[in-house]
Amino acid sequence: MKKIILPLFLISSFLAKSQTSIEFPKDEKGHTIFKEIVESELDSTTLFSNAKNWIAKTFGSYKKVVQFEDDKDLKIILKGESDIPIRNIINSAGVEKDYLTFTITIECKDKRYRYIIDDIEIQHTLTVLGIDVKNSISTDEKLENIGAKKKKLDELNSIDISKLKKSEKENLLNDISNADNAYKTDLLIYEKEYNTFIQLIKSLKERMKINDDF
Repeated sequence: MKKIILPLFLISSFLAKSQTSIEFPKDEKGHTIFKEIVESELDSTTLFSNAKNWIAKTFGSYKKVVQFEDDKDLKIILKGESDIPIRNIINSAGVEKDYLTFTITIECKDKRYRYIIDDIEIQHTLTVLGIDVKNSISTDEKLENIGAKKKKLDELNSIDISKLKKSEKENLLNDISNADNAYKTDLLIYEKEYNTFIQLIKSLKERMKINDDF
């Protein structure tokens, strides 16, 4: 794989708790997916050529990322991942990195094309003494984690600090600061993950407009 540069009512509930207006789009089965049919003035051959050029320029190596290519039906499927880690933190446990993995399908017809971005996962890697420990979570699970951190922060803020001793106040304020930082960091990362796909789609659409018949 080459790197590149829940039910709806539950998702809505988590969004309210985590205070973010960003929601990854879902299909009818609740899976995270970006998809669109885009109208064009170009013929299918030109669109397909543009798609292949976009893949080569965006992912660096066409052959390494493309899993399936049909020159008759003008369809391409590729596997990709984000080039720059969404999270890159050095702490007492080791080095933590988050990056995204996904599948992109592009299908071309005369004067229109369709892109589908699915199989989206957030990959987390903790490196300790040169050994990588990896696990993956979905965007829904990530949002649940953010909601849980927001709930913890709200619970800490609801404590009546006036009834605490000096040392207890100091501990509480420290806990609130840590909880607030953890919540805001994960929220920022979640938004960055979403914007990674928005920028990817934007670059694809710009490339698919080109009519280079030289």
